Amino acid sequence: MDMNGNKVDISGYLNFGVSGMCLEVNRRIDSKTIIIRSSADCYFYPDLDFRVTETTPTLWRVISVEAADETAR
Repeated sequence: MDMNGNKVDISGYLNFGVSGMCLEVNRRIDSKTIIIRSSADCYFYPDLDFRVTETTPTLWRVISVEAADETAR
C-alpha cells in the first residue's frame, strides 16, 4: 500500500490484526497537534507516524503520514 509516498506492507495487519488497539499517542507537537504511532499490534512495516490535528473539539484530521523515526521512541 502507498501511504503518502511510503510503501507500507500491511499484510500482517490484514492476516493477523487483532481487535485491540494498535495505535498509540507518541508525542504532542502543540496544543492542537499530536503524533500517533502504529505499534507492534498493527503489523505495519515500517511503523508509521500519523500527524493528527484537532479541527474542532470533536473532530481530528490526519494531516500527514510518515515512516516512524525509530530513534525518537
